Amino acid sequence: LQLTSTNRSFCPPRPESPRSRSSVSCQSMPASLLRPQPPPLFLALSTLASCAAVAFALSRLPSAAAFAYRVRAAVSRRRLPTPRAMSSDAPPPRSATLSSCLRRAAGGCDPPLPVRAAGESVGRFLVGAGEAVPPSAPAPCDDVDVLADRATRAAAFFCRGCLDPFVMGKIKLQERRSLQAAAALLDGDDPTGGLSVLAVLAALALPDAECARAASRAASSAIASAVSDRCWDGALRPASAGAVRALLSDSAHAPGADTGSFDGTDLHIVLALARAFGVGGSESPCDGATADAATLAVRRVLDADPEQAAPALALAAHLGPWTRVDPVDFVASAAAHGLWHAGEGICASAERTRCDGAHEAVDALVGEALAADMSRRADAFATRFYGCGGRARYVEAKLAHAKDTVRRVVRKKALAVIERQVARVDRAVLKVGPDSPGAATAGAEIRSHALQNLEEAGEIEKAHRLAELWGVEYSFYEDAVAAAVATRR
Repeated sequence: LQLTSTNRSFCPPRPESPRSRSSVSCQSMPASLLRPQPPPLFLALSTLASCAAVAFALSRLPSAAAFAYRVRAAVSRRRLPTPRAMSSDAPPPRSATLSSCLRRAAGGCDPPLPVRAAGESVGRFLVGAGEAVPPSAPAPCDDVDVLADRATRAAAFFCRGCLDPFVMGKIKLQERRSLQAAAALLDGDDPTGGLSVLAVLAALALPDAECARAASRAASSAIASAVSDRCWDGALRPASAGAVRALLSDSAHAPGADTGSFDGTDLHIVLALARAFGVGGSESPCDGATADAATLAVRRVLDADPEQAAPALALAAHLGPWTRVDPVDFVASAAAHGLWHAGEGICASAERTRCDGAHEAVDALVGEALAADMSRRADAFATRFYGCGGRARYVEAKLAHAKDTVRRVVRKKALAVIERQVARVDRAVLKVGPDSPGAATAGAEIRSHALQNLEEAGEIEKAHRLAELWGVEYSFYEDAVAAAVATRR
């Protein structure tokens, strides 16, 4: 503290050593120059808030740490005394439904599936993870009931290992790697390991109040990615198709659609299961029974649960049930929900399977995009599916995209782009030929549109130069342009 000599009564000077110069005490110093001390109540509240924040941050750690610890213990096959979320004596809530699905999936498989070996494999996984495993399912039971009971407990174990779905970054990556490491323990000899993974994924797809939907999806994604590079052959391929069919049938007949409390099978997880085991897609189109179940389930979900419209349409695009349903209906549903990527996938699936309604589906998709004033998206659809129905509206989509671009570039004073847009429309006309719908007047229409927008922007010299370059008769009337602008406003 440095004091002036004009105010000696403020603090009397006294000789001090250099060590004590920083601790000058002035009892007669005004209160305005002293640093105000916060009240004790404020200090107490701030300390309490800091402790609450630290406690909230620490509360997020035990689930991830315990899950990683369980995974490491499962790798080393050590038994750990970990807490359980449910009693070992009571069957899990979705065990009975899973048992029914597995029975329908395993029925008629030749050679028979190793159900008992798969149940023992899941049991060893649970023991290594520190979970209490009952010797068998509640009586009366058989090998399918034991597998369903243990697969349901394994699914609950995976769900408890998931963090908050909104957590991102390194913690989320570590969680996914831990899930993949745990899923690799289920994967054993084919088809025993494949049946174990199939049962756990089917358990995750079924609705359960104890497992959140986001946690089930995160676990299923990690498990499916861990086994996606395997090639499942033999009796496991029809069994996986039967599991998908059984899950879709349960979703199609799930109660609660009329009351607004529909909670059926999660089609997002069913899609992950179908992709992991090669059901549908370009490798093996689905059979008639699976196509019927997929059609019923997708239509029921679109009517009862719009939040699952995206996975439902993606599942339809993957399975390709176009022998039972017209793809135009699903394209219209995708456009109504704003799911343009799903609509594009449906058209790609219809083109891949060469179904009868492929051209109509592409035409409907381009028309819906043009009606929604999405000319750029319509142009992309018509260009991609040019050989499968896109040729009919190719010039129309290119013209709409060019008009929209000219309107935007004139507003931004980027006038050099106008000539390139006109050239793009001319190339589209040359590609489809003059006999295509709208090709005869497309060139004149885009040039008239460009000149009109230049007039309204006041770029008269640029309009005259382009009209002379294009060989178009052009005359400028200031009163007419002002009246047109006023009419538009």
